Amino acid sequence: MNIKNEVSARAKHPAPGRVDLQKFRTSDGPTYRGPFQETEPFLRWIHGVQIFFETKSVNNAADTIKILGNLVVETNLQSFYANEASGFLTKSWEEFKTQMFDFALPNNWRSGLQCQIRKLDMSPSKTFLEYSTRARTLQSLFNFDAEKFSKLGDLQLAQFAVYGLPDALQDRINERQLLEASPFAYGQFENKANASFLALHRSPELPPRAKSTPNAPPTLGRDEFIWQVHAFLDSQGLCHFCKKHCGNAAGACPGPIDRSHINIPNNFQTTTKPLDYVAPTCVE
Repeated sequence: MNIKNEVSARAKHPAPGRVDLQKFRTSDGPTYRGPFQETEPFLRWIHGVQIFFETKSVNNAADTIKILGNLVVETNLQSFYANEASGFLTKSWEEFKTQMFDFALPNNWRSGLQCQIRKLDMSPSKTFLEYSTRARTLQSLFNFDAEKFSKLGDLQLAQFAVYGLPDALQDRINERQLLEASPFAYGQFENKANASFLALHRSPELPPRAKSTPNAPPTLGRDEFIWQVHAFLDSQGLCHFCKKHCGNAAGACPGPIDRSHINIPNNFQTTTKPLDYVAPTCVE
């Protein structure tokens, strides 16, 4: 091989650790389309970008920054890239990303995500797993590039998630002491809480009723009915779980669960549920 051909052959191969930008395909990479300064779509995109670079073995900061320009179609971020990218080609990817975050995200974006997590609320149309998946998504976004000690832990997430559940499901989770597990694992909590959700979902909302009469009491909603049952069991010293005088603390009954109908006298007066209600230990 003569010198000219040798130089030509070397020119076809990028330096070690670099990629051939002429041949690199960006068409299968994630594209950012906005909206501008919307936290969730931007974080989802940048997370996808980093996975894309990792799977394509793009490790050089300059290559990463150059390729990124082909993945942006949102006008404001395109303008930022055109004005700023060239100045970071000799710097690190983290430095460029920090500058891009400052431009593309609203101030205190992490606080905004934390507020969403604190206000989680499970709508009647959602399953528990759908609700839990949304909570995990918000946690993942909140923890993106966060320092270790400022991340939102799994137990904290579960506590916030429980606050947004219907009363009946909250009661079941508290009875089973799912938040008290040590060590706490969100996956196990999710599985057991979902089992409780499905059990409640399969259970009839109300006991069988006779045909309506002019003097029939008004129909109760699910949460009101569950509280009426719990209040009656408490008044009789019965366990919420096995419906017997088992003597176990709330949530500690080994079962088996008694799903049979509870006959509540018509003259039983249901009290208002206290905000700090904790199921009592049933008597033996």
